[in-house]
Amino acid sequence: MVEKPEYRALIQPVTGLSEAAQRELLARFNPAETYVCRTAEDFESFIKHLRPPRVVAVAYAGLLGEQRGNKLDRVDNMAGTKAAIHRRSSYVVEAGGRDSRKAWAAMRKDGCEMCRRLAQGRRSALNGRKGAEPYEFTDAQLMRFALEMAKRYPPKKEKTDLSPDDRRLAKIAAYCKQIKKETPKRTWLKTKLPALMRERNLG
Repeated sequence: MVEKPEYRALIQPVTGLSEAAQRELLARFNPAETYVCRTAEDFESFIKHLRPPRVVAVAYAGLLGEQRGNKLDRVDNMAGTKAAIHRRSSYVVEAGGRDSRKAWAAMRKDGCEMCRRLAQGRRSALNGRKGAEPYEFTDAQLMRFALEMAKRYPPKKEKTDLSPDDRRLAKIAAYCKQIKKETPKRTWLKTKLPALMRERNLG
């Protein structure tokens, strides 16, 4: 019988991704323990506590290694931490659902970009505007977007009427204002949302 995973959250506060923001992203896993790592000693201590069925939950793979030094140092730390976690018969899951057993190549690529940005002193660890990052939305929020996009509205009759697409966007914008998150653009809703729904097995 396979044991149910017990999540251990690994948090590393960096520019543009505070401890509070990372805790919010990882709340969906209901982690049994949360470790805030800032130094090499913190990461070593964290890894020593890993044993099956404990699984590492991290907001983004780029936060797996100590963010100190140049890009190559940071990338090496990230890959080294992942390898150490796997040696403990554990694995890594990102807030967006990607799993290091199956999707490490993609996770590493995005992690390298985060390491590059942080090494260059960028104001944000994430590439692009905040709303463009799909993993900021919870499963429930994605479902809300998908349901709204699937609604059928009658075509507009007058020039002043909103088109069906504009009505959907207006409803989504109002919802995003309510949850205090930036509204995704029309293109993201039509192209990336369906792909992300499939990735998370949401229908």
